[in-house]
Amino acid sequence: ISKMLSSELFQVLLKVMSLLYNTLDMFRGQNRINLITSLMTTSFFTLFCHWCPEVRTYFQLLVVYKLLRTERENLPCFTDGPVIAKYATNSETKQRGSFGFQRKSSGSKVYVDEDSVERRMAVIDTCSSIRGQDDEKLIDVMLCSKIDSYVRMCLENDPSIPEHNRPYVTRSLSQYANLLEKYYSGINSKSSENLVTLAHRMIESSTNPYLN
Repeated sequence: ISKMLSSELFQVLLKVMSLLYNTLDMFRGQNRINLITSLMTTSFFTLFCHWCPEVRTYFQLLVVYKLLRTERENLPCFTDGPVIAKYATNSETKQRGSFGFQRKSSGSKVYVDEDSVERRMAVIDTCSSIRGQDDEKLIDVMLCSKIDSYVRMCLENDPSIPEHNRPYVTRSLSQYANLLEKYYSGINSKSSENLVTLAHRMIESSTNPYLN
């Protein structure tokens, strides 16, 4: 998989990510950690900030809907709020978003304030107390931190981002922000839905940032 993800052909990248999307649920424990850590370490910037919008879309959908199994609002995804607040196209989001969203059962969108930090830190404490009972949630907390670190590097335009990916950082973050907004608004991935179908469902019009 690592060799295929290093391919210059975007068609190959799309097929590999479709494969990962359809099989990630089969990986548990250390195998899951190894796979996702390798993916993030070797390919995050290449895929997240890829020149091809379809590649960016597929990878970001993978990040949001498959890498983590616990709902994001119950994890310390600290960069979600800043990304949405700065890059989402919805003006209401920019004015009100600070640390993220909390999804209600009705599916309506509610912005949380700074207490969401304490709420998410409580998740970590809870995970510590259930070690051995729900190891996958503990893995989610760890992976969430990894995702956050890479996204934060994009937010800060870190110089370690490869030169050929830097021109696409801003549009990648805009894309990611609008995807997160959809996620927190209650647009979910259906269990029987493949990555191609989900990607097309996210692309609603020619003005959608996924096409830019």
